[in-house]
Amino acid sequence: MLDGFLNEREKMILDAVKDLNLTKDEIRTLRWLSRWEIETVCNICAIIKKAKECGLKEG
Repeated sequence: MLDGFLNEREKMILDAVKDLNLTKDEIRTLRWLSRWEIETVCNICAIIKKAKECGLKEG
């Protein structure tokens, strides 16, 4: 059952960064972060989305 939650959290983070050109290491770090508490994952996604809205540039 826990794996289902982890997969959903991972999907949330990866959806938030889908338009960014991330390295394999950056993606691996985000997948590691997806194992944190759901509130933390939601906050990470919100930060990423806000940064994209404010003009975060890739690279």
